[in-house]
Amino acid sequence: MPAVGFAVLGLGTLAQTAILPAFQGMQQAKLVALVSRDLEKARRLGEVHGAAFAYDSLDECLANPQVEAVYIATPPGAHLQEVTAVALAGRHVLCEKPLAVTAPEAAEMVATCARQSVLLMTAYRKCFEPSMVFMRDLILSGRVGALKILHASFSERHARPQTSPPWILDRRLAGGGPLMDLGIYCVHAARWLAGEIPSSVSAFQWTHDRSLFREVEEGIAFSMYFPSGMVAQASTCYSAALSSMLYLEGTLGSVSLTPAFPYEHVRVLNARFGNELVHKEFPVVDEFRPQIEAFSQAIRGGAIPPSCGRDGYVDMAIIEAIYSAAQTGVPQAVKLHCDGEI
Repeated sequence: MPAVGFAVLGLGTLAQTAILPAFQGMQQAKLVALVSRDLEKARRLGEVHGAAFAYDSLDECLANPQVEAVYIATPPGAHLQEVTAVALAGRHVLCEKPLAVTAPEAAEMVATCARQSVLLMTAYRKCFEPSMVFMRDLILSGRVGALKILHASFSERHARPQTSPPWILDRRLAGGGPLMDLGIYCVHAARWLAGEIPSSVSAFQWTHDRSLFREVEEGIAFSMYFPSGMVAQASTCYSAALSSMLYLEGTLGSVSLTPAFPYEHVRVLNARFGNELVHKEFPVVDEFRPQIEAFSQAIRGGAIPPSCGRDGYVDMAIIEAIYSAAQTGVPQAVKLHCDGEI
């Protein structure tokens, strides 16, 4: 089965440190082209990572018949236009999270890809990461019992603009603050582990340094209420050191994972089931390669990955409800209006 030819659009830190290296030696996918506003940068990185073509125009890239799929690694404010262009060109789309800056934009992407009969996948790498999969398997096996409470947190310090990505505090490009960039991991993990979508949410947000966080929140804490009765409580901010955790409480046991979300660190899982204690350490692995492989297999007729385009839309609908709850001080229902399956 021939490898799927990929282009990568957007060559920032994430692409350079994680996405491009993931293609090395992969059988299911081949890095064909790089696209950046900086053509010399695209050429230079292409030489390093074995991409034969470099472009400063997405349209020119999409004219290349060797490009079958595009991995979009640009700021979320650009995703709607880029996903639409790729889909209309008949290419498949693997898009970094968050899928969009609003739920309606995400719904439009899902609908466009469905009309064009191309696959759309949201890049939720944690669906393939061993420690998270192990935690989910514990839940599915029944060892944890019925889930009752989930705690999650993910924070990273952005104290000086010069040390952060230039778009991270720009609402137009980022769509919001830490909830969009980091809290989305908490949202997705909670509903992926629970296997259901929250019916309502409540939230509180804050900003202490208004000179830095002029357009986006500095931090936000939120709760999600699930139909089964599980309550998820989560928090995220841009003023604390890099840290993350997941903690589950069920009727038969509890499981913790820390750090839960960054891809650079060893993860430690501890669980208790009555008098039985479980301790496991998970080494650092390439978390980007498995999602590219799964997407490539789907393109060749395999199973649709767990993080499809609609998955990204659902999280955006939840995030919009969280922001609304924080702004109004009133719990909000989660409303879904997207029917696409791709």
